[in-house]
Amino acid sequence: MAEQKPFVEVPKRPPNSYFLFSSKMRTELIDLPQSEFCIRVSELWNKLDEEPKKYFENEAHKLKQQYDLDIAVFRESYPDYEKEKKQERVYKSFIREPEKLVYYVAHIRKLLEDKFVLDDKNKSTILKKMNDFWRKSDAQFKQQYIDLVPQGAAKIAVKQLINEYMVLE
Repeated sequence: MAEQKPFVEVPKRPPNSYFLFSSKMRTELIDLPQSEFCIRVSELWNKLDEEPKKYFENEAHKLKQQYDLDIAVFRESYPDYEKEKKQERVYKSFIREPEKLVYYVAHIRKLLEDKFVLDDKNKSTILKKMNDFWRKSDAQFKQQYIDLVPQGAAKIAVKQLINEYMVLE
């Protein structure tokens, strides 16, 4: 694995042809409120001939090609970036109700580990399913885990669970 450099800004996706057109129109229709501007730009775009549309499509294509090059270089320079972002998204989804979820996950994990041998892939899949089930559960179901929560200290447990169950592919 290549040595990873400190993160820089991730290349942003380029605008499509419609948004390039919209940006150009913003300078010409500067006095319109946003809602009217959007309606007007949409009407203008739909009435636009093929030749002017081609210009914006070509510009968008050039920007997309440059973006593809930039993102390829970025991914080569920072191979772990997407894995870390994925882990961060999973973590953020859990910290909304961390204490309750920790006790729920710990309870279910214990039941599963008593019955099955869990490899990393199974753990990751199970964690995702448990998270989905938790989100869909009613307040009465969650209350049994809310009652188990001591004050604070669950954030560390959430991180530990995620590190234990999260498979970074």
